[in-house]
Amino acid sequence: MTVEALLKHPALWKGRQQHQKIETFSTGHSELDAALPSGGWPVGALTELMVAHEGVGEFTLLLPALAALTQQQQWIALVAPPYIPYAPALINAGIALERLLIINTDDPEDAYWTAEQLLRSAVFSSVVLWTEKNSDDRRQRRLQLAAEHGSAWAVCYRPHHAARTSSPAGLRIILQHNKQHLQADIIKNRGGRLATLQLNQGQKSVLFKKASLTFSKQNQTENTAGSGSKKDSSGHWKNSSIKHHIRLNNNKDHNRNIH
Repeated sequence: MTVEALLKHPALWKGRQQHQKIETFSTGHSELDAALPSGGWPVGALTELMVAHEGVGEFTLLLPALAALTQQQQWIALVAPPYIPYAPALINAGIALERLLIINTDDPEDAYWTAEQLLRSAVFSSVVLWTEKNSDDRRQRRLQLAAEHGSAWAVCYRPHHAARTSSPAGLRIILQHNKQHLQADIIKNRGGRLATLQLNQGQKSVLFKKASLTFSKQNQTENTAGSGSKKDSSGHWKNSSIKHHIRLNNNKDHNRNIH
């Protein structure tokens, strides 16, 4: 590969890029907007959120921006969430459910592959991925490149210990609960400053129903099976490619509060 070709490679970040204005949209939190370059979540880039424990407000943080996108008739996707979002609470937060796709899988490789395809499709304005295993620099770089290709806002929830490793993501934030606030420690902010912010959690909590790894009609789910899909002996769908397009469950029983 020639030097000229290398300099044009999309995976190469050059120092002067920090001075270029990037496309963003508001986070919905004025303190966070003020700390981020161009005043919001970066489009065409990967944002990493590292959380020590579930329930500190990690998903609530994204709600204003996700709601704004769906209200503009843009598609958003949640890939491998640990719990099924509770539809009425999402509606109260402003999410247009007809513009929300949820895909569940128990395979980390499938989750990464699915998120990458959605980002590259240029159909989804935002793709949010939850991952605990196989979260390494190579996979994060593929997400970053997919977000650039599809001009989408990619978000990846990673374990807290991932903060000790390097990453191609331009924005990395550690989230933790601090009294009545959500503390956001910005540890990487390409083109901006590092900061520790105390964010007010004005939004109501989003309730999640415990998710199962296979879905049936009794669970009020809708399976969109890909070509590699098949049923097991119990009649549940299993597959190794695109998984399940879930209809949000309105049942109020057995819900858990996961902010």
